[in-house]
Amino acid sequence: MSLGKASLVIAAASFVVYGLAFLCAPEWAGSFVGVAFPTSSARIDARATYGGFFLGTAVYWAMCAARARWRRAGLVAQAVILGGFVVGRVAGMMVDSGANAAIYVLLAGEIVGVLLALVAIRTEGAEAFKS
Repeated sequence: MSLGKASLVIAAASFVVYGLAFLCAPEWAGSFVGVAFPTSSARIDARATYGGFFLGTAVYWAMCAARARWRRAGLVAQAVILGGFVVGRVAGMMVDSGANAAIYVLLAGEIVGVLLALVAIRTEGAEAFKS
């Protein structure tokens, strides 16, 4: 399995787990980072925003992993999306002190995901994405 395909499969699997957790149990999933959803509307929005977005993105990345022609686009999306999370977390950590361990674990995973995608794009070259 190529690095690009492996990167997309890992990202998709991670997003499936995260998305299902928020879709099925938003209060439990949010508790790891201290997010509460006190109303029905808040839980509905958490299911859509965290659950639905993450599951939809996971499906896209799985499709990109399965199709070599889509792989570069999937890897670019992986780097950009996870990079956005990194920027948001780091900015938040600079403004608001007191991040818990879960924030650092998520940040580390996101940084690894960005690096994997970027290395895969660079090392596999354009020819690897044409079949």
